Amino acid sequence: MSNQVIHITLPERWDQLSEKQLEFVAKLLLREIPAVEMITRCFFNFTGIKILHKDPVMLDGELCYLFKKYHVGRFPLDVDLTASIIQRLEWLTGEVTLFANPAAIKHYTGCHFKLYGVTLEEWLIADQMYIAFAKTKDPKFLDKMLAVFYTKAGEKWNADTSLKSREKRFRRVPRFRKYLVFLWYTSVKLWLKSEYRFLFTPPESKGSQSPNEYVLGLLSALNEGDVTHNPALKATDCHEVFYELNRKIEKSLNF
Repeated sequence: MSNQVIHITLPERWDQLSEKQLEFVAKLLLREIPAVEMITRCFFNFTGIKILHKDPVMLDGELCYLFKKYHVGRFPLDVDLTASIIQRLEWLTGEVTLFANPAAIKHYTGCHFKLYGVTLEEWLIADQMYIAFAKTKDPKFLDKMLAVFYTKAGEKWNADTSLKSREKRFRRVPRFRKYLVFLWYTSVKLWLKSEYRFLFTPPESKGSQSPNEYVLGLLSALNEGDVTHNPALKATDCHEVFYELNRKIEKSLNF
């Protein structure tokens, strides 16, 4: 056995995971395996450590697992300590915190990870596709969501034709890659709630509405009841609209 000191470093947040690690997590989540198995598999994947025997052995009066690691060799680790280290990855089973989406899928470039540059109309469509996949698990909705967020350089959005023509690009993309985009957008939705808390925490009476339905219903606050202004608003950066709606709601609640 090696007497070398073993240094084990683990990520502590979603934004500390590499794209390869994120893909590995996405694969496990798609399989819906038990939480303990998931974080255990992630531990071995993230550290490069391999277990030599599934059953622990007694060494110097302590129950240990036997592991090996490249450039380190074989080494024992106390059973309780092993469990304690693996439990440091429990955050993977909780709320997804903001992380960057894949920079590109195939040869299509992703949007900014915080949605800057995404128009309100694009956001409304992508959010609908996200909700539809969450309800049905039908991968066609992931294709449609990617069609909004991943584009060619200089490509312009056309509400009538873009979604139908672009979604075909992503049909052969591995499902775990598409699901990673779903996870990323989940983290964005939670981040938006903290950034625009008045906008994305609607009254309980509106709780049955999807976020995009709720935002559409509030557009009259910006267009002053003139629906002819809606096309211009939909073509505006979504954050500009979110900011103005959030500010108006906050102001109304303070009076």
